[in-house]
Amino acid sequence: SNVAKAIYVDVVGKRTYAAFEKAAVKAKFAKLPVHILHFGDSLSDYYRGRNSIDKARFWLQKVNGPKVTIKNAGVGGDTIRRVIHRLDKKPGVHRPMAYEGLFDPMPTHVTFFLGHNDSRIHYGPDSQKPFVSLEEFESFYREAINRVKKKTGAKIIVISATSSDY
Repeated sequence: SNVAKAIYVDVVGKRTYAAFEKAAVKAKFAKLPVHILHFGDSLSDYYRGRNSIDKARFWLQKVNGPKVTIKNAGVGGDTIRRVIHRLDKKPGVHRPMAYEGLFDPMPTHVTFFLGHNDSRIHYGPDSQKPFVSLEEFESFYREAINRVKKKTGAKIIVISATSSDY
């Protein structure tokens, strides 16, 4: 085909490459296969093919081989409530296709890097009011984690639940 394809090349110095490789070696898994499922928002959705999730996949597979997989279920603008709605296959939820085949293969580890959109502040006259109350935020976050834990039995890792606005 004569269709041009874009590629991305991440160029780093030898010291940086060696430091990442050293860190990846420390993340060697004792038992394979390992299937990681990542829930996130725009911080993991954007720049597919070269974002932090893709880089983690590269390094973990470099050290552990192809029996380590990472599925990125990040959706830009996501909130915890929207994750639950997508898990429930609620009609009208934003980007339902992002969760197609979500648990195939069944994850052994699940990471949550969410909360930024839930805890952001309103703009304008309500500029000090959070988008979602702390009580709702905690309740939805616990519900999402518990549902995924029950469905998968996977090890759950919460990377961050803090707002990037502060």
